[in-house]
Amino acid sequence: IHGQRINAGGSIGIALHPMHSSDPQELIDHADTAMYKAKELGRNGYFLYQSHLTTEMDAELKLSHDVQNAFLDDQFQIHYQPVVGVFSGRISGVEGLLRWDHPSLGLLHPDRFIHLLERHDLINDTTSWLINKGCNEIQQLLTLAPTLKLSVNLSAQQVSTRNSLEIIADIL
Repeated sequence: IHGQRINAGGSIGIALHPMHSSDPQELIDHADTAMYKAKELGRNGYFLYQSHLTTEMDAELKLSHDVQNAFLDDQFQIHYQPVVGVFSGRISGVEGLLRWDHPSLGLLHPDRFIHLLERHDLINDTTSWLINKGCNEIQQLLTLAPTLKLSVNLSAQQVSTRNSLEIIADIL
């Protein structure tokens, strides 16, 4: 196009009549769901619809909605994991690990929700909260262990943000 070479690819979702549905709109919806699964698996491929996909997508959509309220409803927690020196065997710090205490699903690990925080532009606010709360809680322990360090994980999206260092510096 206009002297430029364009490489195109495709992800295909497949739904079969009558196996997956007899309703035309439902077949299109199922094929669409399968296409998103094909993209999730690496693009430029295909995926045959399976009935559990609809259930999974509904659950993901609900979780996506819930995560937007989790921050406001104070559902996030910090769990501290000790950082132990290999040779000394002493605790030199703690790693603050973000957990979501979901009202109906219980305690969720980040692999279930970090991508949702990123998708809804909530990752920076959540990390700011994590660092603030972690620093405040660690501050109370510094009288007992003055060299205690706190570490937290940052998402790839945060690291690539231009002002991520400034945001962290402001919090500290």
